[in-house]
Amino acid sequence: MNRRSADCCPRLRAFVRRIVPGPMRAALRRTVADLGHRRRDLVPDLRERLFPAPGLPLPPARLRHRVGPNSSRAEFLHVGALCAADLMKVYAQLGRPAEGDRRWLDFGCGCGRVARHLIGNEASRQAGIDYSGVDVDRSQIDWAARHLGGRFEVIPTAPPTALASGSYDLIFTISVFTHLDEAMQDAWLAELTRLLRPGGLLLATTHAPEIARTSPGVTAPELELLERTGFLFRPSVGPFNEQSAFHSEAYLRENWARQLQPRGFFPFALGSFQDISAWERA
Repeated sequence: MNRRSADCCPRLRAFVRRIVPGPMRAALRRTVADLGHRRRDLVPDLRERLFPAPGLPLPPARLRHRVGPNSSRAEFLHVGALCAADLMKVYAQLGRPAEGDRRWLDFGCGCGRVARHLIGNEASRQAGIDYSGVDVDRSQIDWAARHLGGRFEVIPTAPPTALASGSYDLIFTISVFTHLDEAMQDAWLAELTRLLRPGGLLLATTHAPEIARTSPGVTAPELELLERTGFLFRPSVGPFNEQSAFHSEAYLRENWARQLQPRGFFPFALGSFQDISAWERA
């Protein structure tokens, strides 16, 4: 970037802030980023279409980037496999009878980064797993529905959903509550509780307070608030998500236990960067 272009950037950003309402700026940033990824990933996407890798097809680069910090094929597959393995490791440690947990809901499934490693394999077929995935992003759901097994459905950005009460034995949600404010997380937690059968299990991932302490831009007053209340929500933390939330174990046990019974807490169990907590509907 030359000096003249660099000098224009602050003025352009100030102009956009004046004419574009705050809620629309995030959508505009995503659109511009998508356009950049589409242009940059034309050659990789064409190569993938001409010379597809064995196994399930990969989503296009622009969709891969929406569920991770970049559009790398290798990282998409590696992180998805790691998350699936970590999730099932925690599930196994809970000692639940597998035959009782056959109806699975992947809440916030995206384009199936984790789902591709959980459905359609021999273990899932033998266990009779009935998988469903939901997300607010229609483009992700449309791709997953066309290319992966199981059922995929678009849900609204705020509850309730049209899903039937008590429909699921196991609900898991990866990197969703890590990006919701307190009011929205409480609303979605109530909705997931409704969707679980009595005795059903929720596995949810959250950011530990330690992550906030090493995140760029988090201020001392915010860390003090997190230390005092056990919860912090702020926008624009991290390289690719619009907003981030951080939860202490004590906060979860006090607040989430109003709706569900705690069944286990596993620090840094997901990829060594997110906690996994287990909750059961009474």
